[in-house]
Amino acid sequence: MKLLNQLTITNKLNILHTFKLIVALIIGAIVLKIYHEPHDVWIIITIVIIMTAHQSLAIQINKASTRIIGTIAGAGLAIVVILLQPPFWLNLIILAIVTAAFSAVYYKKIISDYAFILGLITYGMVALNPQATWLLGVERAVEIIVGIIIALLVSAILFPIDSKIFLQLSIEKNWQLLAKLADGVILQRKNRFSSPEIIQLEQQILKQQQEVNSLLNVKTFHKAKLSDNHFRLQNRYQLAIYRYLIQLEVILLEPSGCAVFNDKLLLLKAVIDNLSSPLFESLADDYAQQIVSLKLDTPSATSSKDIEQQAILLFVLKRLNVLFQRILSDTLKH
Repeated sequence: MKLLNQLTITNKLNILHTFKLIVALIIGAIVLKIYHEPHDVWIIITIVIIMTAHQSLAIQINKASTRIIGTIAGAGLAIVVILLQPPFWLNLIILAIVTAAFSAVYYKKIISDYAFILGLITYGMVALNPQATWLLGVERAVEIIVGIIIALLVSAILFPIDSKIFLQLSIEKNWQLLAKLADGVILQRKNRFSSPEIIQLEQQILKQQQEVNSLLNVKTFHKAKLSDNHFRLQNRYQLAIYRYLIQLEVILLEPSGCAVFNDKLLLLKAVIDNLSSPLFESLADDYAQQIVSLKLDTPSATSSKDIEQQAILLFVLKRLNVLFQRILSDTLKH
């Protein structure tokens, strides 16, 4: 996917999502006008939270499910406490028990961090409110569910977008970020701990990795399909290249022993630049021809430190060659 085309698609998707968010908020505002309940603001809050979680309907559904779990759990426990009407000291003990219970299921990965946070917030806002009645807990749950229904219906009915489009965009974006990281590491020899540009690139790469993982792990992707496996492999390849680039950054901080590999490093940079372009196949083949037979051949005057540095660099270059061949094989199959 060419950069200009990718930007065009991304801009169109952003405009479309903004339009859908406007429609959902208008519907929410109409519901507020009709019912005019004092706490119905949670309908608007929920619409914004669900629809801004991601443009993908699949991730919105995932976000909605965790929000429902947290809300029902927190509101349900709060209603029980309100009906029991315990004294203040006992209410504090119950608060400690509820917090411990939520923490236990959270740390055991039974619920997500979002469900954990929302459950405790809902419980606290209802159970610790001296003016609250059991109806407040019911209203809070109903309002959030109404907001979720509005958000999901608008996303599902109004120009629904396949999650795989976002997957492809995220994968392509990460190839571009890796190319920039390779430029900073291989050509500019920047230190990842002192260069703001490299630090920002790493953060962006890891963020894109997290987004791809989120898209791959939602329920709609649990069925095994060729295209899904392709995306998963691409995600793994990108993570591997990122780690190898970090190893190169450490090696190249002291470039004295690496000069003999400068031409190979330049070719490596060209391969990474074209990982998602038609030139990748020919560049990967050229890289393989130069790397496969490459051996460590150092003059006797070379220091032991330089020899060690060259040996590590050669190992990374060869491992990258294996990785490129796997990427090439997967690309041809796909």
